[in-house]
Amino acid sequence: MPRTTGRLCRAAIALLAVAATGCAGPVEWAVPAAAGATAPSAGSTAPSTAAASPAPSGPVPGTETTGCTVVAAGDIASADGRAADTARLVETVAPERVLTLGDNAYESGTIDQFRAHYEPTWGRFKSITLPAPGNHEYKTGGEGYFAYFGVPPYHGADVCGWRVLSLNSEIDLRPQADWLRADLAGRSTTPSLAYWHRPRFSSAEHGSDPDMQPLWAAAVEAGVDVVLTGHDHVYERFGPMNADGVGDPSGPRQFVIGTGGRSSYRFVGLEPNSEVRITDLPGVGVFQLGARGYSWSFHGTDGAIRDSGSAMLGP
Repeated sequence: MPRTTGRLCRAAIALLAVAATGCAGPVEWAVPAAAGATAPSAGSTAPSTAAASPAPSGPVPGTETTGCTVVAAGDIASADGRAADTARLVETVAPERVLTLGDNAYESGTIDQFRAHYEPTWGRFKSITLPAPGNHEYKTGGEGYFAYFGVPPYHGADVCGWRVLSLNSEIDLRPQADWLRADLAGRSTTPSLAYWHRPRFSSAEHGSDPDMQPLWAAAVEAGVDVVLTGHDHVYERFGPMNADGVGDPSGPRQFVIGTGGRSSYRFVGLEPNSEVRITDLPGVGVFQLGARGYSWSFHGTDGAIRDSGSAMLGP
């Protein structure tokens, strides 16, 4: 059974008419480079600007002795993007592991594009990177991605006492779903995080992808605690959901973090359970993983933390 049984909300968002991140209605932010601070209306689909929120105060329960930091983003490196800016964020955070969420090198993930655009920026973290591929890598069959990273199509690793699983949204999903269930079957007490490129749920231009249902359903069934995706060039945080996408505190929480440096997308609607939406701001997701809980924060290239919160794991 999934292990997440409740959310511990820690960070008040400054200058906003919501009490704490993840504890109120949906918040949507578009943050131009010179944005002022105004309060968005809950549930609005029109872009608005917002002030930064502070990082969660104090350690996440369970991270005092066993926790460590993971940084994640997708849709990263191109000739005309801001991968160098997001790479500086990664460097500042100094994580134990970097997770890439697909579309690592544009336009088609050739080995030359990895060398020209990814290597000078995010390539400096290659030794600690656990990648996933995206649709742009598969414009050339994934050859550049596999040559550069030297990883199998999907893979798992033990990180910070968590099981971390990289899946591949561009190939047959059902064998991967079976593999995910089998991999976690003997790890009932181990927290887990899964990630792939195309989001099952998204309020932005690509939208929710029902083709990803086999991976999402397997993640829910196997008790995955956190799911990370890219593809839509935005940041969006969802509340915990069950296999049908219905809000459920025992299900995993999904994040869309397609903000690694490529151009930004628009939000075109409002999906159920969407809690925070940010666009027009490259950045990275930062996750502190502990034995009894985890925290998240979104760090923008404007130097601000635009979303933060934490959750307990149970029982």
